[in-house]
Amino acid sequence: GQVPFGTEYYVERNGQPVLVKKQVVLTGDRLTDAQAGFDQQTNEPAVHLRLDGQGARIFQEVTRENVGKRMAILLIEKGKGEVITAPVIRSEIGGGRVQISGRMSTTEANDVALLLRAGSLAAPMEIIEERTVGPSLGKDNIAKGFAATQHGFIAIVIFMSVYYMLFGIISSLALGVNLL
Repeated sequence: GQVPFGTEYYVERNGQPVLVKKQVVLTGDRLTDAQAGFDQQTNEPAVHLRLDGQGARIFQEVTRENVGKRMAILLIEKGKGEVITAPVIRSEIGGGRVQISGRMSTTEANDVALLLRAGSLAAPMEIIEERTVGPSLGKDNIAKGFAATQHGFIAIVIFMSVYYMLFGIISSLALGVNLL
């Protein structure tokens, strides 16, 4: 069918289709930490999240207004989105500590935590070009740098000796000692 206005169609990792509102409620820059662990009540694998102060307030408001509904957590990279998980909100969640649990293995919990931490980076890094530089280029640069230092030193000594005479010669000797 047709996707309703204001929503986007995604597929969960298990193949289930999910309609997600286009409005982003909370971004990864509000996430301070994501760790895999276990639910204290059921002992099932879970992902424990920590949000900063503003993120905690936003999350509390959103969960209060959407109890019983699903909330999708997406990783969007290079324009392509992937639903990491879409749990049901059981109750209002405040305090900045969030737990995602239910029907996931320990490996999946680790993967989700890793993806969430990766998604909290401000900008993705992309390698555009990679080059290997040989040792001869470094040797040439060192030789050119040394020659430039020598030529500069000689020019300064000549200028200071002519302009300041005896004090210029004394200053040039001090500069020479500093270069060693």
